[in-house]
Amino acid sequence: MRTKQRPNSGKPELVFVFRDGLSEGQILMAKLEELEAIKEGFQEYYGHQAEKLPPFVMVLATKRHNRRFYSSNHENVLPGTVVSQGIARLGATEFYMQSAFPIQGTAKLTDYEVIENEAKLSVNDIQAFTHGMCYTHQIVSSAVSLPEPVYLAHELAKRGRNNLICYSDVSVVPRNADGIDYLKLNQKFTYLDNDLIHRRFTA
Repeated sequence: MRTKQRPNSGKPELVFVFRDGLSEGQILMAKLEELEAIKEGFQEYYGHQAEKLPPFVMVLATKRHNRRFYSSNHENVLPGTVVSQGIARLGATEFYMQSAFPIQGTAKLTDYEVIENEAKLSVNDIQAFTHGMCYTHQIVSSAVSLPEPVYLAHELAKRGRNNLICYSDVSVVPRNADGIDYLKLNQKFTYLDNDLIHRRFTA
């Protein structure tokens, strides 16, 4: 994607990965399998310079929890509020952040857990970067409740599911010995080689 969209931008000095939709039992899988797969992709892209891979930071983000936070006057906490003391699980680098202003009802802070930090960033730096990413939605000037990459991943997942349902209704889904041939489906639905790559379609 960098080769096609930003050919003169150079190689990244830091890779920050946000991940959502995991249960507590899948955290180790995300680090040992998913993050390693991403690194393998970078090694393939870097070629003979694979020993110079950038440091990786991986943060899990989820709103699937039952914790609620209030200010001292029993109102919603202010946008930008971070709670990290006395609430994190033992041995975890974890914090809760309220980035968006709630329109109505009780705000639900997003739970973040840092599972990889090769760059040795401070927790404050990770919190500041995460909060900043909540302001990059572009459709609105205010913050959204999740970092933009996570928000877009949700929208793309919904779009992919809808495309698959539509495709299943009108055609034959490609299959292999293991079931659905996802490689062929990805080749059919990819946006890299069509006009959508230059358009915002996840608003």
